[in-house]
Amino acid sequence: MNFSVYSLVDTQTVISHPSVGRKVLSDAENGGGQISIQFSGDMASHNQTANGFVVISKVRSRAGQVTLEVPQNSPSDLFLDNLCGYLESAPASEFALSVLNVIDTASGKQWTCTGVTPQKRPDRTYAAQAGTLNYTFLCADIKVD
Repeated sequence: MNFSVYSLVDTQTVISHPSVGRKVLSDAENGGGQISIQFSGDMASHNQTANGFVVISKVRSRAGQVTLEVPQNSPSDLFLDNLCGYLESAPASEFALSVLNVIDTASGKQWTCTGVTPQKRPDRTYAAQAGTLNYTFLCADIKVD
C-alpha cells in the first residue's frame, strides 16, 4: 500500500529578531493556522530573437513572501504585533534582521527565510468570536533544504 503523510501539527514555524526575541508559532498554545510560502521571482526567462532562436536566462531570485495565519489575541498574534511595532520605529540597521524558519517534518523540507520584514500589520475585525489574522512577511531570500 502506497501513501504519504501530511501533518500541520508536525510543522514547526519559528520567527526571530535579535532585539525582539524568538517565537515558536506552532506551539500548542497558539492554535492551528495556515502557512503560505510564495516566491515572487522567476527561476528563468526566455527571450526569442528575430530568427526564432530562444535564449534562456537562468535567474537566481529567491525573494518572496510568507503569510502566517494566527488566532486573534493568541501569544503568536501578540508576539507578531510586538515585532511589527518595534520595527516601525527601529533603526534601518535592524529593520531586516528577522529570520523565519518553517520545518515540515513529514516531508523533511526546511524553509529558511532571511531579510524578513512585515509587509503591513494585518487587518483586524472585532466580532462576537475571535477570528484569525494574516501576517504577511516579505523575504529577501527563501532557501529550501
